[in-house]
Amino acid sequence: MTSVCIVAGCGSNADPINLPPRLQPVTGTITIDGKPLSGIVVTFVPIAEGGSMTLGETDMDGNYRLSYVGMPGCAPGEYRVMLSYKTLGDGKSISLDTQSSLIISTEAAQAAERMPEKYVSQATTLKASIPAGGGVIDFNLTGPLR
Repeated sequence: MTSVCIVAGCGSNADPINLPPRLQPVTGTITIDGKPLSGIVVTFVPIAEGGSMTLGETDMDGNYRLSYVGMPGCAPGEYRVMLSYKTLGDGKSISLDTQSSLIISTEAAQAAERMPEKYVSQATTLKASIPAGGGVIDFNLTGPLR
């Protein structure tokens, strides 16, 4: 007779079978020089190894809501926060869907990054701590845009 034993892990945001992390609601507002800007792609990159990256995009009021693979929320933990604001020559911003597509469109390839460099790369100066219950994380940035 063969028996199988499954042990549940503790203290981790995801179990060894690669189930989704325990997501908590995270929202916020991003302003630049006190003004909201729509179309900013917000990326929370976990500082700890093995964490889960989450994404969001600002609306016309500068509000964003994070999600992980289409599921709302973000796992608790410490994050670097990267921002991207890509626009075409006419000022139209490139959406999160277009920027994260596996197939790079001509539109996305021609878009210019307008967010100041200090917010764009993994060397970003922005950090966030997500508590166990989620929360509101606002960023009041200074420009100018590039």
